[in-house]
Amino acid sequence: MRKEFEDSLTTFKGIYTWTTDNGAVIAAYPGLVTACATFCDKVNLIEAKESLFTSASKGSAGFKKFLRVQAVDIVFTCASALYLVGKEENNFEIKDYCSFPKSDLDKARDTEFAVTGKKIAGWAVTKAVPLAGHSWTAADTLDLTDKVTQYDEVIGRREVLTEVRKTALEEMKALFKEVTKFLNEELDREVEMIKRDHPTEYSLYFGAREIKSRGVRHEPPAPPVPPTNPE
Repeated sequence: MRKEFEDSLTTFKGIYTWTTDNGAVIAAYPGLVTACATFCDKVNLIEAKESLFTSASKGSAGFKKFLRVQAVDIVFTCASALYLVGKEENNFEIKDYCSFPKSDLDKARDTEFAVTGKKIAGWAVTKAVPLAGHSWTAADTLDLTDKVTQYDEVIGRREVLTEVRKTALEEMKALFKEVTKFLNEELDREVEMIKRDHPTEYSLYFGAREIKSRGVRHEPPAPPVPPTNPE
């Protein structure tokens, strides 16, 4: 993780933890429920981009391993669904080809796996309608195609890693700006709704908002000073 992101991500993770620790309180405020869910989705996306950037930075071997793990899972999931489609349609080509155990994908050589992945991805497109009956969506097909294509390209091509790192970094920068804006303009406002009935949780939220190493703090307003008793 680049230094420019470390402090912000620490803060985001602190707020993420706050949302999970205070689910019972949050549940009573529909607007806050939606804002917290949106925030957590954005943080999850940042962490996915960070993982991609870090893996690509380790070099071709590390990145290829990272892609292989992801690609094996989705190729096998699609192949399992295609096997059922082939069985239903009496399509022996698809049925027989997709009857392999997952361990075969794990053991396959790079080029063998790439060929298998592309064949499965091709059938995912042509059999989109029957696959929908087995919980396989168009988005799944896009994800499968992207992973298989990326894995195929990364075999022996270091320049791909440079582009992956660059893209992941640009996307992270945009996400950090987006999440910071969301905190300032959306989540902070929704948290104000709990201030009166849940002052402790309110204070904990703004405690999590602190970025100590940069000296930037987002603290809740100090409570009013009670009037002194007249003598």
